[in-house]
Amino acid sequence: MNLNLLEKMAAVEIKADNRISEKDHRFCEIQQQAYHEAKDALQKIHDQWKSMSERQTELLSPIVEPYYLDQYIRISNSDASDFIKKIEALPEIFINKLVSYFNNTYKVSIKEFLITGKLLPAEPDSHVWDREHKAKTEYHEKLRSMKLTYKDILDQIFIQLGGQSFTDRALDEIKEKCHSAAWDSYHGKSEYELKKDTIRFVRYFCNCDSWCSCEKWSLCDSMKNILRGLAFFETSVIGSYPQNIAYLLGGGNKEYSIVSFDDCTKAEQLKMFKNGRVDIKFTSKEFAEQFAAEYLGHVC
Repeated sequence: MNLNLLEKMAAVEIKADNRISEKDHRFCEIQQQAYHEAKDALQKIHDQWKSMSERQTELLSPIVEPYYLDQYIRISNSDASDFIKKIEALPEIFINKLVSYFNNTYKVSIKEFLITGKLLPAEPDSHVWDREHKAKTEYHEKLRSMKLTYKDILDQIFIQLGGQSFTDRALDEIKEKCHSAAWDSYHGKSEYELKKDTIRFVRYFCNCDSWCSCEKWSLCDSMKNILRGLAFFETSVIGSYPQNIAYLLGGGNKEYSIVSFDDCTKAEQLKMFKNGRVDIKFTSKEFAEQFAAEYLGHVC
């Protein structure tokens, strides 16, 4: 194999860094640096604290009771072991920060426990801990000696994505939630009706409470999932919500049963009924059919 061919193969090699944005890359690098520097600093503090504690014991043990040996260095009942516990917790904190960032940024549902299960040592069963001190010791040594990189975590994230981009996965999850909201999974029946330019969601999609002759309206979680799909259908941008869709997704009860989507071109309005039905009217029959087909799923 000649050198030119090797160079070409190296040029097209896919690495985790190439599948994330520069902003993502910067976030990961900073988190990794903070993690590694914290680990090194905590280890130094532990060693210094241990040395200091031993010296205090040497000085004071001839003249004071054991409880008072750390009287000059005691801080909120902390001791050297607290720094070791924190060092052992750092890998899981690092994983959490990266998974949370990508989930929040791209509106996906990467499962953190699958990543910790792959990258962190397995904790021995409780009966093993009682029977074999060696297993416990090895477990803690592995946690303390770990030095994860963001690439280790990204590799596991991309395994969960299964070859999809973050945007493609987010859209799939939005559509899955829309479909689940619009169907009775137990009976295998749709809970919506397509009527020309309007989709009627016919059961338990909203609530109406009357208090002091004043009606207060709210949408059920299933309807909010459908509205998140409607927002992407309208904007083609993950996490971008037209004003009144964002209003409906927000907390608190609403004063009116009809909300117009003035800043939308495909969706026209949402109307709530006291029996739990919700209607979404589109600006055309074609848009209603498209949304039903792509996000809700027609009967096979």
